Amino acid sequence: MEAATQALQWVEYIENYGQSELGSVTVRRGTEPSSKSRSVGKAIEGVEVCAMTPEGTLAPVGTAGELCVRSDGALLAYIGGSEDAGELRKFGDDWVTTGDVAEIDEDGFVTFVDRTRDIIFSGGANIYSTEVENVIYQMSGIEECAVFDIPDSRLGEVTAAHVVGRAGSNFSTQEVIEFCSDQLSPFKVPIVVEIVESLPKSAVGKIRKNVLRERYQSWS
Repeated sequence: MEAATQALQWVEYIENYGQSELGSVTVRRGTEPSSKSRSVGKAIEGVEVCAMTPEGTLAPVGTAGELCVRSDGALLAYIGGSEDAGELRKFGDDWVTTGDVAEIDEDGFVTFVDRTRDIIFSGGANIYSTEVENVIYQMSGIEECAVFDIPDSRLGEVTAAHVVGRAGSNFSTQEVIEFCSDQLSPFKVPIVVEIVESLPKSAVGKIRKNVLRERYQSWS
């Protein structure tokens, strides 16, 4: 958004975060300080946000936790009862869970960290898939990548990555591993890397990591 704001300075850009169950949650304008460029903005009027620990307590300021939202516009029930809306309120007090992990700073700006289902639990440590993906995207020639968990008999889960190269690019799986090793703690470095032609996606273009995981269910 920053590049677009510089190129078209007469246009005001607005970034919005929300969900079907919640509607709009946060807004970030292009005029916000550059120090907030990674955030998705602050809660809109009438909406409260917080980050919760797994134990259901408020996470300290600037610490990652499950993003929860409280507003009059939050979902009460699914039509037909096909899904349990009550699970969305597992923390009580009308807080609705989003399934996203986020940090909230001292000014109330929300920064997305990962999806809760995409966190890799390896040997008692939490690995955020987005952190590893952001490192891989710094490599030359990377078009797309997806980092996900695969089973491991010793650690429970370990990190895997599927990488799509840009046209004309030339890199090896070992180069991806070495690049990650230079910038990440050893336990976060992907154990398995595959260079693929494309990544499975949903109808709206989201990468389907569940499909990638299925290939490795017997791997350990």
